[in-house]
Amino acid sequence: MLGDLDAFAASDYALAWETLALYRALRDDAMAQSAMARVQALRGERDATVTPAL
Repeated sequence: MLGDLDAFAASDYALAWETLALYRALRDDAMAQSAMARVQALRGERDATVTPAL
């Protein structure tokens, strides 16, 4: 299922942030690093420490 969402996480900030939170909760450091890179690329002027409004 995450594989299906992965394509959308590359262009949707809220989904990228949620996948980052998920990988952190799963303690999957490699995937969390990849997700963090997506969050950083999509965040613009947003604060990445603040949960986005869905």
